[in-house]
Amino acid sequence: MIEKLIFLNKLKFLSYEFDYSQNQYKSVSFFRRTNYSYLFWIELLKGFYDKNIRTVDQLILHLKRYGAATQTVINLIKLAESNGFLSRVKCNKDKRKTFVKPENITIQQFEDWSKHLVQGLNKNQ
Repeated sequence: MIEKLIFLNKLKFLSYEFDYSQNQYKSVSFFRRTNYSYLFWIELLKGFYDKNIRTVDQLILHLKRYGAATQTVINLIKLAESNGFLSRVKCNKDKRKTFVKPENITIQQFEDWSKHLVQGLNKNQ
């Protein structure tokens, strides 16, 4: 019975957290709006943290595994860039490659949101 209450409290927190982050973290809200943008966000940030910034082509291939069309990924990149959440940078060695880098606001809001999420989930044990 106690376990069910723990799970119920976690679910209540997750519901609250979703509403809270929609207003508090604009980049988080942007990337969590669809399955594809959420998976894109994860891959983008993995590239940043493992110091292996992804290219446009790598991101397209990654999302194709989940059924995303090439144009969907390109549109997502353009929209995220126009909102200031990422930037595209041409590779110096191979001008055919374009890297996709998260902007500081995306990194900072992810880190803040992650701390908020973990603290909230741990508190509701």
